[in-house]
Amino acid sequence: MKRSGLAASAYADTRLFASLEEATDALSQTPPRLVILGSPPAFRGRVSSDKGLDAERILSDAFPKAGLFVEKPVSTGSVEEAKGVADLLESRDMGIVSVGYMLRYSAAVQKMKEIIQENNLTVMMTSARYVMGEAPPHFGRAYV
Repeated sequence: MKRSGLAASAYADTRLFASLEEATDALSQTPPRLVILGSPPAFRGRVSSDKGLDAERILSDAFPKAGLFVEKPVSTGSVEEAKGVADLLESRDMGIVSVGYMLRYSAAVQKMKEIIQENNLTVMMTSARYVMGEAPPHFGRAYV
């Protein structure tokens, strides 16, 4: 777990919640300035609440002024569902939304940055590939 690894200091003051309902209730009096949505896309990426996969909508409604960082992909649903999430995120009051790869926070990437800094190296180009034995279950699939 990252909270006890190399990046432990970055997680020292974080709070963990078992559900979105628990988080929105607990944080309603002192809303966060930033929400990081790092759950797998199988559990988010929809706008309609009938499937219970509408984390982006729930968080935007509960914390409209908070910045929102969403892990890629934004959705593994249909194109229409992905566009619906994009429209929702673009319409947020705060307007600050970031979608990014979480790999930049991995131990390997952090170590590379450390080596570059320690040796006063200049990065001329970066070429990266995500290599693994098999694709994660959410790659290339639409969940219904």
